[in-house]
Amino acid sequence: MIVADLSGGKDSIAMGLRLLELGERVDAFVFVDTGLEFPEAYEAIERFQQVTGCDVEVVRAERTFEWFATQAEVQGKRKGTMRREKGYGWPSFAVRWCNGHLKRIPLRAWDLAHGEPTHLIGIAADEPKRIRHKPRVRYPLVEWGWKESDCLAYCRERGFFQGDFYDKHKRMGCFVCPLQSVSDARYLRDHRPALWGQIKRLEAAIGEPWKVCGTE
Repeated sequence: MIVADLSGGKDSIAMGLRLLELGERVDAFVFVDTGLEFPEAYEAIERFQQVTGCDVEVVRAERTFEWFATQAEVQGKRKGTMRREKGYGWPSFAVRWCNGHLKRIPLRAWDLAHGEPTHLIGIAADEPKRIRHKPRVRYPLVEWGWKESDCLAYCRERGFFQGDFYDKHKRMGCFVCPLQSVSDARYLRDHRPALWGQIKRLEAAIGEPWKVCGTE
């Protein structure tokens, strides 16, 4: 089984569209939804289905981000490091629990239920630090030599990402991601009041301020 992983961002959407154009075998498209994706990601997934006629299977964790942040039992060394009785708190560069609980674990469960498929991952050719050579993993954009700018241009030619998101924000991902740059966080504060309101609500629930660890 061959699965194309879609994040809703420009690179994975470009990969999915091009795979279909080339007539390459894809048995399923999968979107791992953390519940905190940018609206543009959800819109891109919906448009992808409309344009291609292909269904995108949505994979989610059994619990929400807020539950893990505020209610999960914290034990052992991690409990001492995080100094919390319950909940992991906000994820950080050092403790990215969100990636495991909301992405890797539910996707791993999906894989086990579908016979250990090969995954096609949309990492661009100019992102070599993100590439991990593993069994049953391919990087089509790297094979094609497509850079991030190529992916964005290709998507826009096909009616995706017509707004100014990628002109003002560097990456898609989750809008609470701690790896965002300071300028990305300012973009949220200054231009996305609904998302900023969700962050402030989560701050109150978690009892800690949200922080990013990226540079300008």
